[in-house]
Amino acid sequence: MYKDLLIETSVTIVGQVNMAAEVVEILENEIQPISIVATKFLNRLTIDLDEGNVALLNLIDLYEKESEHFVIKTLEETADLLSDTTSDMNDIENLLMRHGSTYIISIVKTLEGVRQSLNHQHMAILYMLLKNTKSEVSQ
Repeated sequence: MYKDLLIETSVTIVGQVNMAAEVVEILENEIQPISIVATKFLNRLTIDLDEGNVALLNLIDLYEKESEHFVIKTLEETADLLSDTTSDMNDIENLLMRHGSTYIISIVKTLEGVRQSLNHQHMAILYMLLKNTKSEVSQ
């Protein structure tokens, strides 16, 4: 029941980490102090996402052997990670919009796309968890 969601979440994370890495590469070439700060934040977020993705991939490999409780716990942890990440990315976007050059502000659109994609996946996980909770209550 959850395996497709785990796979979809993993694919989303990989795609968005790659996009964030492209933004980091652009920001690393900028000398504005705000770009340096944003780069450090984004690097930390991508490391967190990579670690979350490794946990998902391990769970996908062991899916048949793991209890549903463990799968749900991992999905809850992933939902928390995505929520924290999108919140932090929103802060980074606001920082860049306020203090960045016109060029830097133009690449914020990429970050916005990353954040929206991760937020969409976060909502998909929450929906599935809520649906599961409702079905348990009705039984």
